[in-house]
Amino acid sequence: MSSSSSSFSSSESYSTSAGAKHGLKVTRSSQTRYASGGVDGFRFTLQAVDPVNMSAAVFRYLERPYNPLTGSTAYEFDGVCSSVDLEELPEGAPLPGAIPPFFRSSQVDLVVVSRHDADLLWDKIQSEITVLIETLDIMDDLGTVQTFSFGSEEG
Repeated sequence: MSSSSSSFSSSESYSTSAGAKHGLKVTRSSQTRYASGGVDGFRFTLQAVDPVNMSAAVFRYLERPYNPLTGSTAYEFDGVCSSVDLEELPEGAPLPGAIPPFFRSSQVDLVVVSRHDADLLWDKIQSEITVLIETLDIMDDLGTVQTFSFGSEEG
């Protein structure tokens, strides 16, 4: 018979006062000319760079059919990745046959109705990135370890 053990972590303290363990920078670029009521859209891009202890590919995309006649597809920005997304989703393109076909990227290129909508979306993205970074830091703060035995302890 064999024995095995597993670890379990539990922590009620979510303090990151010892300093952030993860991080990245995001560069935002946006169009320079916009006339409210005279321009039908506002474009901005985001580029995640200089990651610390994490991937820069923090933006989640979904591949969608674009033209059913040709079978071409388009990529739709779906939000900021969760910590699970960073582990499970591929970077750059979805896995062949994946349902749903999600993947991660380090860049976003969006067109929205107005500068106001762009600013609201940027605020939301910043908030989601902050939550992701805090979550990754919390996940690295392992607390109590418990060992469990299964089967016979005798050799």
